[in-house]
Amino acid sequence: MISKKTFKIIITAALSVIILFELGYIVRQSMQSPETEHSGIAGTIAAADKTVKINNEDIPAYTISGMDNIFLSATDLEPFGFVFTDSGTSYSLSYGGEYSADATAFEASLNGAAAYTASKPLDANGSEFTCYTSDDTVLIPDSALNQLGSAMSSDASNTIYFAFGSDEEIKASFDISSREIAAAENALAAASTQGSDMSIASDTSAPVIVLDPGHGKSSSLMDDDEKRSSGWVQNSSGEWGEWRHYKTDSSTEDCESSGCSGRAPENGSCWYPIENGDRATEPEINLSNALAAQKYLESMGYTVRLTRTTNDENPSITRRLSYCYPGNDTSQDADAEMFVCIHSNAGGGSGSAYISLDGLYDQRGITDTYADDSNRLGRYINDCIVSETSLSRSGNGIISFEPELIAFCKSPVPCGYLEIGFFDDPSDLEILNSESDSIGKAIADGINTYYTELQNNG
Repeated sequence: MISKKTFKIIITAALSVIILFELGYIVRQSMQSPETEHSGIAGTIAAADKTVKINNEDIPAYTISGMDNIFLSATDLEPFGFVFTDSGTSYSLSYGGEYSADATAFEASLNGAAAYTASKPLDANGSEFTCYTSDDTVLIPDSALNQLGSAMSSDASNTIYFAFGSDEEIKASFDISSREIAAAENALAAASTQGSDMSIASDTSAPVIVLDPGHGKSSSLMDDDEKRSSGWVQNSSGEWGEWRHYKTDSSTEDCESSGCSGRAPENGSCWYPIENGDRATEPEINLSNALAAQKYLESMGYTVRLTRTTNDENPSITRRLSYCYPGNDTSQDADAEMFVCIHSNAGGGSGSAYISLDGLYDQRGITDTYADDSNRLGRYINDCIVSETSLSRSGNGIISFEPELIAFCKSPVPCGYLEIGFFDDPSDLEILNSESDSIGKAIADGINTYYTELQNNG
């Protein structure tokens, strides 16, 4: 039998263990970081179906089940110049302005995790927001970022754009995103038009127009397989590029510097290096204008073929011209009515112009009036651009010192070559960014004027 004294010792020891355990639990709770405080399950975290860009860089975005907001991780925001702090009673978010982030990686560990309503409010520029936690991650609603910068969204591209920093930085960011929005909306409208009027899409007798948005992905970002699959070839020196001409009366056999008209730039050769087509700003402008033109042309009843549909492509000129043929089969006769090159200029100047043809072209398929027809096509389109948009005419509207361009020397159909505005001129660039739809309509109107005249005179 246990004595009273022994029993008291046992009870005292047990109570001491319980008290120590409780004290340890309290200490552990007090030491727990605010980010891991859970004050109620809010929902399940998943990757957002919208793209979020900050200063035109992708950032991982999340949703929480049952909520409309898009959420961003405080950790992911830090490289973009955001400062996230915890005062003990509240969180705060500010923009520090030292942006140094590339696109950050999606935190896969959050996908499917539980989100908890944080116990402290989030302050962003004087406004309070509710934020959420999951383990060590704090999720901030996108509405909080609206208090610190500028935002716009596009339903067509399913993207939310945020811009932070100086007015110049914000404008530069939105210059790019507005072009992306315009391109997405034009593509969506074109697809809608084609889908709602199957007589246009399926009418094989509809006149075919090939639109060529100039340039594309930088050659420095393309590996050898990508270059090869895009139609580029290597010469005997191992350089990538293509030949400027076909052999006389051919539309399939490259000249390889002999058996052609020999048209080449002054002090140049028949070889066209791939790097000659590299551009930074221009590819997006060209594609946006081409997509807008496609929308209007298809609404007029034309069949439109685009030589590229994204800025991640850079087909050779020879590959682009293959769209003039049914199924890109250059052994057949060309079935396109015209090939329209859509570019923007640079190097000092302003306004819109077309590049004119002159002299001998000897590729298969062209008519005796090839040069005159091409010049008239370019002039009609440029006249519409000048009359229907805010762009002025560049000089007399004619660039006459480049008649040997590879597109002119290989196209089997009339070739209109537009240099629409100067993207290195701030005033022209603003118009190019804000009036892409009007420019596209002007291109379509010029093409329609040329084709209608051709039919009436035929």
